[in-house]
Amino acid sequence: MTLDKDSEVWCQSLQAAALAFRLGMEGKGCEALATFAGAALPLVEGGAAMQLQFSLAEALSAQTRRDFMRLADCLEYEIQPLLIQAENNLPQHQWKDGWG
Repeated sequence: MTLDKDSEVWCQSLQAAALAFRLGMEGKGCEALATFAGAALPLVEGGAAMQLQFSLAEALSAQTRRDFMRLADCLEYEIQPLLIQAENNLPQHQWKDGWG
């Protein structure tokens, strides 16, 4: 799958956050997570939004417990696939229109 420029932003920031948390770089992970949230979360609707909400709650719980490995796993193996699935299920113009 080839990602467009907008998709690359959230994908790269999500991967950067997961890597930073795995390496114990909490500050960088939080910065990348904020970039990811600003880029991707407004685009998810419907059933995918409910699944994403559950996964985000788990990710935030892991962050609160300072379980950064679990947080990284949530980002990379739960949240990223949900967003890719949501992106693939929308017509291209709808996905891009979400960026304003």
